[in-house]
Amino acid sequence: MTKVNKIRKRQYLKEFKEHGRFIKIHSKMTKSEAWKSLPIGARAIFLEIYLRYDGTNNGGIVVGIKEFSKYLGISPPTLMKYIKELLQRGFIVKKFSGMFTLKKASEYAITEQSDGTGPPQQLWKYWRPGYDLTDNETLKKAKEEYQNQTK
Repeated sequence: MTKVNKIRKRQYLKEFKEHGRFIKIHSKMTKSEAWKSLPIGARAIFLEIYLRYDGTNNGGIVVGIKEFSKYLGISPPTLMKYIKELLQRGFIVKKFSGMFTLKKASEYAITEQSDGTGPPQQLWKYWRPGYDLTDNETLKKAKEEYQNQTK
């Protein structure tokens, strides 16, 4: 763990002890076309995934489908549908695909936060209706269109 991550973790733990767990959602994200198009269930899943972020584990946020669906009171297929929508709209990215045979859950990163390799990706801002940001070609096209619009 780098020195910066240790400092962040210390700050997070201090705030957690004082106030309990919280997440900061920027209005820029909630006003985006991608957020507005999400079903309410997908938004709830995003918040639950975000609550598992501890300030240092982005890219290693574990989401076990069986455990998560039981905790949220929804069926595994419904949970998978919502996670797929979050992936397609760029709110989360899958860093590790789970393997049932090895009893390893999938791991995700929230694009609103840095995963330690650079600034936050914020892929959701590139999404447009009909786009699937899990496809690299579509993502590249969406980024180019976004760059042209912001010029």
